[in-house]
Amino acid sequence: MKCRFRSQKGYSLVEMLVVLAIVAILTFVGLNSLGNRPSAAVRATLDEIEGVIMGAQKLSQARGGADVFLVARGVWNSNSADFFIIGYDIAKPVDVAAAGVGGDVPTQTVNRIINYSRNPAAAPLGDAPEGVFRLQFNPNTHVISRDQENAGVVVFNSPWWATALGTAADLSTLAPGNLPPISNAIAPATNLAQGAASNGVNNVAIVSGLNKRWIRDFHIRVVGLRGGNALPDGPVGFLVVPANSGSVYKFINPGKKDNDGNWRRM
Repeated sequence: MKCRFRSQKGYSLVEMLVVLAIVAILTFVGLNSLGNRPSAAVRATLDEIEGVIMGAQKLSQARGGADVFLVARGVWNSNSADFFIIGYDIAKPVDVAAAGVGGDVPTQTVNRIINYSRNPAAAPLGDAPEGVFRLQFNPNTHVISRDQENAGVVVFNSPWWATALGTAADLSTLAPGNLPPISNAIAPATNLAQGAASNGVNNVAIVSGLNKRWIRDFHIRVVGLRGGNALPDGPVGFLVVPANSGSVYKFINPGKKDNDGNWRRM
């Protein structure tokens, strides 16, 4: 009785070419995804903070007649006690009690929002502000989330903006950025993110309870990061709120590193 064995053959040339083509496609997709990660992170960060700003407006509408305070504080550094936060709330009885007779209730409200945002566990129950965005990180390892590792908020006087913008045109030199009311709201001094030591009026914006509009100009700037530093010619974005307006304008420039370097209104 004869035993028949299958002849053992290697891969054909066609099969090898197909495998190599698939590997090349997957490699290209993976590299492209890594290259676009800062751009996606800039968009995600802008969207999150825009949600906080719009939440402040909605609270003003829901609590007719009450001013809503929006406050930014800190730097984009998870290793700092003053890591970035932005939060909002109305004045509460606890603020009135802390201010005392004839005291400064708005300042107490702003301080409460900052203190709660920096250390929620230490705040008494009921003191929590209506809305808070904060730099999210693991308290043990201080490793920040993926989106926040690839994008960050630019505080006042930081070199991040100039570095990330690189050779692309600044929005302030183009329409509508060079025209009121946008031009007023994107001036460097109106940056709501004033840094770690700011407790003045420049890091506070207010929605008027009377007309549900923002009392002053302000903006937030976000840039793409790599290795904790601004990515040259990388993606950048603005959230812009003109004075006496109820609108939030969002502008994004994908940068010249991986795109055309042109501004877009989202």
